[in-house]
Amino acid sequence: MSEVDEVDDDLTGTETDTDVGEGYDAERRLVVEYEEDPIENYDTRLLLIGLGLSFLFGLGVGIVAFVTQGGV
Repeated sequence: MSEVDEVDDDLTGTETDTDVGEGYDAERRLVVEYEEDPIENYDTRLLLIGLGLSFLFGLGVGIVAFVTQGGV
């Protein structure tokens, strides 16, 4: 318990605290830039890839079904 009593909770703005603040601001800017362009958004990219692959799969199944039913 003595180690807990000796914790330094001085948050007066040391050099390390300033560096953390600047890094945090840079990280926020990076997140804002990342969210502004929707095609760069990872979830949007996965959605578009998934829709494209499902379309191609459905098209392939439709062509195979059409050919096997004697449609050609």
